[in-house]
Amino acid sequence: MASLDTYNQKRDFSRTREPQGKAGRKAGRGYLIQKHDATRLHYDFRLEHDGVLLSWAVTKGPSYNPSDKRLAVRTEDHPLDYGSFEGTIPKGQYGGGTVMLWDTGTWSPLGDVAEGLERGELKFEVSGERLKGRWVLVRMKPRKKEKRENWLLIKEKDDLAHPDEDGEDFLEGEATSVKTGRSMEEIAEEEGGEGGDQWSSDATRGKGGRTSASGRRKGKAEAPKAAAGSSAKKKAKGAAKAASLDDLAKRYGKPQLATLVDEPPKAGGWLHEIKFDGYRLLALVSGGKARLLTRNGKDWTSKFGRLAETVEKLDVTDGVFDMEAVVLDQDGRSDFQMLQNALSEETDKGIVAFVFDCLHLGGEDLTGEPLANRKERLKAVLGGQAKQAKSILRYSDHITGKGDQMIARSCSMGLEGIVSKKADAPYRSGRSKSWLKSKCIKRQEFVIVGFTKAAGGARAIGALHLGYSGDDGLVYAGKVGTGFSDVSAQALRARLEKMTRKTPPVETLSATEKRGATWVTPSLLCEVAFTEWTGEGKIRHPSFKGLREDKPAEEVTRETSQDEDEAVEEAAGDGEAKSKRSKPSSDKRSFARPSKAAASEAKPAAKSEPAATRRRSNKPIRVAGVEITHPDRPIFGEDGPTKGDLAEYYGKVAKLMLADIAGHPVSLLRCPGGIGEECFFQRSAGKGWGAEIKPVDVTHDGKKTEYFYVDDEKGLLELAQMGGIELHPWASAVDKVDVPDRLVFDLDPDEGIPFEAVKLAARDLGNRLDGLGLDSFVKCTGGKGLHVVVPIARRRAFPEIKAFAEAFADKMVADAPKAYVATMSKTKRKGRIFIDYFRNDHAATSIADYSVRARPGARCAVPLAWEELDGLRSADAFTMERVIARIEAGEAFERPTLRQSITKKTMGKLGL
Repeated sequence: MASLDTYNQKRDFSRTREPQGKAGRKAGRGYLIQKHDATRLHYDFRLEHDGVLLSWAVTKGPSYNPSDKRLAVRTEDHPLDYGSFEGTIPKGQYGGGTVMLWDTGTWSPLGDVAEGLERGELKFEVSGERLKGRWVLVRMKPRKKEKRENWLLIKEKDDLAHPDEDGEDFLEGEATSVKTGRSMEEIAEEEGGEGGDQWSSDATRGKGGRTSASGRRKGKAEAPKAAAGSSAKKKAKGAAKAASLDDLAKRYGKPQLATLVDEPPKAGGWLHEIKFDGYRLLALVSGGKARLLTRNGKDWTSKFGRLAETVEKLDVTDGVFDMEAVVLDQDGRSDFQMLQNALSEETDKGIVAFVFDCLHLGGEDLTGEPLANRKERLKAVLGGQAKQAKSILRYSDHITGKGDQMIARSCSMGLEGIVSKKADAPYRSGRSKSWLKSKCIKRQEFVIVGFTKAAGGARAIGALHLGYSGDDGLVYAGKVGTGFSDVSAQALRARLEKMTRKTPPVETLSATEKRGATWVTPSLLCEVAFTEWTGEGKIRHPSFKGLREDKPAEEVTRETSQDEDEAVEEAAGDGEAKSKRSKPSSDKRSFARPSKAAASEAKPAAKSEPAATRRRSNKPIRVAGVEITHPDRPIFGEDGPTKGDLAEYYGKVAKLMLADIAGHPVSLLRCPGGIGEECFFQRSAGKGWGAEIKPVDVTHDGKKTEYFYVDDEKGLLELAQMGGIELHPWASAVDKVDVPDRLVFDLDPDEGIPFEAVKLAARDLGNRLDGLGLDSFVKCTGGKGLHVVVPIARRRAFPEIKAFAEAFADKMVADAPKAYVATMSKTKRKGRIFIDYFRNDHAATSIADYSVRARPGARCAVPLAWEELDGLRSADAFTMERVIARIEAGEAFERPTLRQSITKKTMGKLGL
């Protein structure tokens, strides 16, 4: 069959026992997944169709979490006989490595298969041992020069979806074959080793007492038994003879890596450790000899001689320890530049190591044990050291839970961040979601591609040009011109002069970027700290931290958080198809304006906005004619924006903000001493307040109450001067206080609901409004939810508007009761999104457009065009600095004024 030609051409059947490609039955609907440890571990996803197995390589494996979009690379069709294979493929052959039959069953297409493959959206239902329910494969838009066909495998939102489950945890719990119950290691061992040439399609054999198909083990409950048995065998072997250093290096040469996230996990079961600023090392010891390996397997024993000598003195026969080599400053913080200086001076005096994991000990492989157990074993080993040795090899302690408090404390102490680890997770080489890193500022390695000379003075370098590896070669990341000392700049200049070249190693540079540059061969790495990525893909506020020698230049890529990875995948092709399916149509929206900055907003924000405008004195300043006293007073913690920063921000957003709040009664959240002190709501004007803050008496149900409002920029700044942070306007203005001029639906997700689900809910709500002829826009709240706002003409009083909003919300709940709830009862909101329509009532308020939230990080509530929702990573993605950048670029969304009404016909559609 023609579709199997590629399969046959890629294989030498004289050397591998894989079946030759022959077409099989036409009407079958078999489904299977083979876990395949070849060049890199992946999961081969196969669907039987037209006598062959349609095949995709899913790099991270399937996930029951609908928010996990798994990259699935389309591969050649395979013969049906391939579907029963479990064993090894010889090294040197195509796909050489170990293969496990991870799942089997049947599938049912939801639509025409040929049409779905052509369109790039194949929906189907699976009934397997491990995967069940509805799934979809969505083809991504091809990138420049990309030949492979990239798809995304996504779990549909049905009753079998697990939106709160970590996909990595699911895969770790399903680690054995559904046919034979074996682990990958056991398959490799029993089928002839990693280099073996064994092929077996006899899935029901009972070799060595192994479970047959009729008695196979399955599910999470059984997997630990297999792991425990495997560990016991390794322990028994190690007890007879300690593993050699070469043996240990081969088995444990690649450390586990953490995934960058925007904030630590809030759930229980996590341990949080300080993130150190040094060189990651794996320390191997056997027979009194030690070896220190970098994360990429380089032997750096000679660079850290004192550490190696200390490891050799540990009271163990053999062991593998994961640690970070650092130099501590006078305040006890790890300092990468001081470590660099120590190494450049060829002395390791002052270098210590914080040890945080134990992979192997006394002949026993501990990688399958829970982290908490491994750390207990580690603590016991390090506790047995002599006093002097303890000062060199230090146990890296942790706290359980309270990750938000630990990151806040770490940032206030000037540390780099924290690493959060699942207490019950095994140790797995490579990057995983069971280790998460949260940074106070962004920091990563870059390739030096050029430099400029200093404009004046004695310093040898003005700035370094930086790059990183992208899909089509080096990508330019901007320049760094701070962080050098005169001595380090001179030494670096001397080194770079030997690497010069005539042409820049990066493309698409502007004339300004090229001006005055000397280009170099891109092989030298440096580490740079910075606040964020700009919309143009450059780093903002960078600072040079030192050179790095522990990894090759081609491995330096743009480091992103997990949320940003998914946004990049979506932007690469899924976003276009997805937006056509799910967001409100924009053909008639008068204000659904696309934004050039949308991609920028998808990037994770910094942990807390640096006080970039921090002043050196505490003298009053004037903003919009209003005197701001104590401008240097910290409002959002010691490292966050000050009172002066907040006032200047409100001065810059005043015009946009007043479009929302001008003339409307306002409730003000005041924190005169900052968010760490007492905060309170105020609804009436206080004594001594400026004349621009206007009092108004509102009578409702016979009761008169005083409120206040502002009409101009000065009034807004007076509120900031009085310690005001959050502004919450009414839905009506003072001149017609009982008649609203907007409808507000607040989408408030329960704990654990992914933000992608909130975005889908917002699109659903927008689509339904669109069907009623009502334009709307979406707003980030600066918290965890979204608002959908409908500007309306002032024609109906609150009771009618609230009744409409309630009927609208109830209809959504009736249509999707497992997704939505419209009652305030928290017990009924579990696992659902609360559609809060109660804001459409007299005296009810909602957060103002562009208001800063009185929370750590000083995030902002920002209105958006519908087109910007696809790239949004969270409801608190905007800092003050990012909002100002949007305004300066002319991309800020402006609240529209519309004359649309809730008509009798509209209300009739909801039964009113």
